[in-house]
Amino acid sequence: MPMHETVTTGSGLPRIKRQSETMKNKQKRAVQLPPLLAKQSLILLATAQAQQANIFRSSTRVEGLHDYRVALRKLRSLVTQMKKLFPDDCAQRLNQQLGLMARKTNTLRDIDVYQQQWQHYQKNLTRKQRQLLAKLTLKEKQHQQRERARVIAWLSSKNYQRTFASIQHWFALAEQEAIAEAAPSPSLISWLQKQMNKRYQVIRAAAQALHEPVADEQLHALRIQGKKLRYLVELFPQASEKTDWELLHKPLKKLQSHLGNVNDCAVQLQGIRRKQARLMQQQYPHQAATLNALLEVKKQIKQQARTEKAAALKLLTALQHLPPSIHA
Repeated sequence: MPMHETVTTGSGLPRIKRQSETMKNKQKRAVQLPPLLAKQSLILLATAQAQQANIFRSSTRVEGLHDYRVALRKLRSLVTQMKKLFPDDCAQRLNQQLGLMARKTNTLRDIDVYQQQWQHYQKNLTRKQRQLLAKLTLKEKQHQQRERARVIAWLSSKNYQRTFASIQHWFALAEQEAIAEAAPSPSLISWLQKQMNKRYQVIRAAAQALHEPVADEQLHALRIQGKKLRYLVELFPQASEKTDWELLHKPLKKLQSHLGNVNDCAVQLQGIRRKQARLMQQQYPHQAATLNALLEVKKQIKQQARTEKAAALKLLTALQHLPPSIHA
């Protein structure tokens, strides 16, 4: 039976090389990447690549960057949760490279979220307050344009394109070299089901252990675990057919939505603090009145965060009564 030997390439990812399997090689056999895993990884990379075009195309629509980041996040989650199926230290190297790609866009995403919500909060201000904040708003938009240009320049760079292409090539080669299967192997399905149940148990235990007051860090950790479970189910529906996933899917999705909004509020508050700091450091017309307008926006954001957190805690109470196993 053919096997895969991995040889490190210049890009840092192992290069897959076929060779005849000897008794000595059997003892040192590398784990073969399942075709289904390689296929799903390639789909996520193709999605990210398609969204790059949307980032280049529009300076006002932020969905392209968001969808690009989601595709990378799903792939990183996949690699992390299935790292034992990857040869050598390939999972670690992939996560490092994918993590760098995501971090390069962090600042722009935060600004995009801030700008989107800023328009909403300003609707509740008086006309005078909106006029006072107009100059600060213009500076934020200029900052957004500069950051978008920086991200586009990086996505267009030879270094980025070479790294992205090497990751695509590695997964494509892994899929080609893998043993062709008409359907996912029973052992892989069983392993995936165990991973799903493991994540489920973590979420259920965390929900039962929560007591008010709940720290934001606890909710953030729970949100991450929920994402990991959702990504596994979404990417490998074959493994969730014999589970009670429907019991968890809707409440978990709503929970993540509320917790995501709490996180967005935190980003908003960071933006407000930056504005306040700039106002305090320089002479500014109507400085006191402008600061008061910012405080009014800050009050709105904190109220929304409290509302979202309360909704999340209500859902967590429901999660505490879920069955002990996700399997039907």
